[in-house]
Amino acid sequence: MGLAIFFKWWYTEGWVNAFASITKRLNTVADDLSIPILARTLFEPWKQIKLNTGQNTPIDLKIHVLAENLFSRFFGFFIRTFVIIFGFFALIFVAIFGLVLAMVWPLIPLLPIVFLYMAAISV
Repeated sequence: MGLAIFFKWWYTEGWVNAFASITKRLNTVADDLSIPILARTLFEPWKQIKLNTGQNTPIDLKIHVLAENLFSRFFGFFIRTFVIIFGFFALIFVAIFGLVLAMVWPLIPLLPIVFLYMAAISV
């Protein structure tokens, strides 16, 4: 009786859950890597490092501060772009792995029988 209930769940709700878990995994990866936040703040300074000058600051110091701020923005853009690209590859990998797992889902209960057969013929 328990085995019949298991197989009923495995091939109905379990299989549906296997497909539904793909979306959950994709959302988790996107959230862990903060891809939407990185995309919104793509041109922000790295770690919000930004220098300010006053009105009476000499021009050479203002140019130096401008160069520092531009470098901080360029570095932030470079790092965020790299993480976003890595995130897209991670999302593609998770999606493919999830789809493969969902497609193999019906065959998993048959694995013990296959392994027993393989063990029997190898002796």
